[in-house]
Amino acid sequence: MATTQSTYTGNGSTVLYSFTFPYLDQSHVKVTLDEVATTAFTFANATQIQFTTAPASGVDIRIFRETDVDSAEATYFAGSSIRHDALNDNQLQALYSAQEMENNKWGKNSETIDSGETWSSSDTKIATTAAVQNQTSTQIANALTGDVVAGNAITVTDNSPSTGKITVAVTNNSIDTAELVDAGVTTAKIADDAVTAAKLADTAVTAGTYSAADITVDAQGRITSASSGAIGTSEITNGAVTEAKLASNSVTSSKIVDGTIVNADISSSAAIDGSKLDVELNDLSNVSVASPSTNELLKWNGSAWVPGTVSGAGTVTNIATGTGLTGGPITGSGTISVATGGIDTTQLATGSVTTVKLANDSVTGDKLANDITIANDLTVTNNLTVNGTTTTINSTTLQVDDKNIELGTVATPTDTTANGGGITLKGATDKTINWVQSTGCWTFNQPTNFNDHVRIDSSGNVGIGTTSPDTKLNIVQSSTGRAWSATAGQGDLIVERNGNAGLSIVASNASASSLNFGDTDDENAGFITYYHNDDALAFRTGGAGEDMRINSNGRVGIGTSTPSGKLHVASPSTARVFFQGSSGRNEIRSNNGNLSFFTNENADASGNNNTIFYRNGSNESMRIDSSGRVGIGTASPSAQLESEGNVSSTTQFSGFQGLRIQNANGSAHGVSADINFVAGTGSNNRGAVIGAVYTSAAGGNDLYFATNGSAVTSNDTPTERMRIASNGVVTVKNGAVAEIDTLTSASTVTPDFAASCNFTLTLGTNVTLANPSNLTAGQSGSIFLVQDGTGSRTAAFGSYWDFAGGSAPTLTTAASSCDRIDYIVRSSTSIHAVATLNYS
Repeated sequence: MATTQSTYTGNGSTVLYSFTFPYLDQSHVKVTLDEVATTAFTFANATQIQFTTAPASGVDIRIFRETDVDSAEATYFAGSSIRHDALNDNQLQALYSAQEMENNKWGKNSETIDSGETWSSSDTKIATTAAVQNQTSTQIANALTGDVVAGNAITVTDNSPSTGKITVAVTNNSIDTAELVDAGVTTAKIADDAVTAAKLADTAVTAGTYSAADITVDAQGRITSASSGAIGTSEITNGAVTEAKLASNSVTSSKIVDGTIVNADISSSAAIDGSKLDVELNDLSNVSVASPSTNELLKWNGSAWVPGTVSGAGTVTNIATGTGLTGGPITGSGTISVATGGIDTTQLATGSVTTVKLANDSVTGDKLANDITIANDLTVTNNLTVNGTTTTINSTTLQVDDKNIELGTVATPTDTTANGGGITLKGATDKTINWVQSTGCWTFNQPTNFNDHVRIDSSGNVGIGTTSPDTKLNIVQSSTGRAWSATAGQGDLIVERNGNAGLSIVASNASASSLNFGDTDDENAGFITYYHNDDALAFRTGGAGEDMRINSNGRVGIGTSTPSGKLHVASPSTARVFFQGSSGRNEIRSNNGNLSFFTNENADASGNNNTIFYRNGSNESMRIDSSGRVGIGTASPSAQLESEGNVSSTTQFSGFQGLRIQNANGSAHGVSADINFVAGTGSNNRGAVIGAVYTSAAGGNDLYFATNGSAVTSNDTPTERMRIASNGVVTVKNGAVAEIDTLTSASTVTPDFAASCNFTLTLGTNVTLANPSNLTAGQSGSIFLVQDGTGSRTAAFGSYWDFAGGSAPTLTTAASSCDRIDYIVRSSTSIHAVATLNYS
């Protein structure tokens, strides 16, 4: 059965829905939502609609075709031409309407049918909607008026007999206690002032008046008990009993807590009898004595405090004689004197006689004890002479302000008296510095460090700027962190700096600075010499002559002292330069004016066998591989000459891609620059030619292509097959062929117009031919759509495809049938297409 509709169920988010049936016009495509027609949609493409708002979840969506049958698609007039597309449209109109009638039988999605039949309960015909509604109303009316019976407290009234209109009501005054459920009457159901005293039941509380009453109220607010009572302390709020609430003489001593009356509570005018006070001496703070006299005191008479007086001036008149003092009467000025000779050692405190207490020159030699020990600093202003065999100074540091310390200052000093003199530092092993007269130098029995600038270690290594020299002479400006060892080949001199390090050999302008290398046989076997007169650097090996020189211009001469270029290699016979890699050796050789390049048979580190490279910096420009193939801009030439990349020159061709071929024989009409393709062994057997020919008449150059269609012989001229003129016109001499590419069947197929212009597609399923990629205006071609062995496959088209009349074609459904779509690209978003159907 032909497909005329597509159904879906909405999900609340999807707006795009596809359909697969063909149609003549977009107006024939209809949509319903839950069987209600809607026009709130647009066509996304020929086989897909897009809702303005996504249908809600669960909504039944029906997309169907309803072909217009009110008029024919095409009308013919006498004498008019009959076009195949008009015939097809009329035929399709009849076919589509027949398919729709077949599919519109009574079914799930079509639940109504037109009918003029009236209601009859005894037949099986379908009645009209009105007849069904009338019969239904009658049945309902009969049921209501005949079957509804009044019950307890209910009245049923037939308002309009036989119409089914009745009234069901509660009978007045018919609801009593029996009909009410317990607690059914809530506060909201009771009208204001509806509950009177007569409606309230009596309680167990006796009516009357109560004082200081104790009252009990239940959860409903009812008083359940009441009795007279008394007010206790717990009923009185703190601070509620004020002075006004107290009756006169109501506060007695028994009502006052002991110790609670403080001084501030007693009036200053209150007369408190002393008999009422029990005060200790330390409790007195203000004792009042009436009209006290001068010098009057408060004194204890043995039984009470009474006023009293003090006589006399309180003067000390005499003092007894004490140690070191003169006793006797105190004079009017109160002077106490120290007796002459009264202070001796006993009266002096330890350490009390300080330097400032001693007069200058007061401590003489006879005042010093033998073997005196001076615990603190001793400053000797003048000369100090120490006599004895050994003088011991126990201080940690001996400081001498004088600049010179003289040793061996005998009456008549000589070199002999100086021999062996020095300084010994005592330790587990003595550390000595001694003068040895026989060698004429100082000797050190331990490694020596001169203020961390020069050190001589126990191995005799000298370090300048380092405390741990690694070689015989180790000069360090700043450490690099490198550890050295004096192994063979590293030498006995190391110059180290954490930066640029150097060793300078300086000579006068007309002299030479040399670094010579010698051995047991030749003290000058090799050298590196800088000639200051002409600023040249020369090298020698083998003990004879000069092997290499770098002159003042930076030119390097090998075998010559006058290099002519940046590198000049000279030899009396053949000059050879070898390049040795990890896996092989290459050679450049000059002999008798010839320059040769040699490569060996071993692969280099990159796996390239016997290849010659030409590089510009790190970029390879050209190579000649082991097979003699030349690659320009490519590392893997697949032909005898292959060029890729830019041509760089100072002419108008700078930056152009490719290979420049020029015929310099003039600019006459017909002069060409050709690329010739030769097959066979004959050098003149041209099989094909691509050439640019100068056309003076047209003022430009044509590009032509020629091939030799016959057996190639010497000097054959190929025949021109195609020409692209300077104005862009393409002329094909013997026709042209555009290949047909095969597309793979899938639900969506996207042709690539950059790959081909012609395609064939065998339909293995229903296909959407999507918008092609790489569209360019002016492209044209054909697409063959072939049914597979099953047939009845359909094709929908992307929005770029524009068919005449706005409708996509309906494919031939027969198995293995073929339809052709011819097209031309109008723009990047528009393809004009024509379908030709039902080819064999």
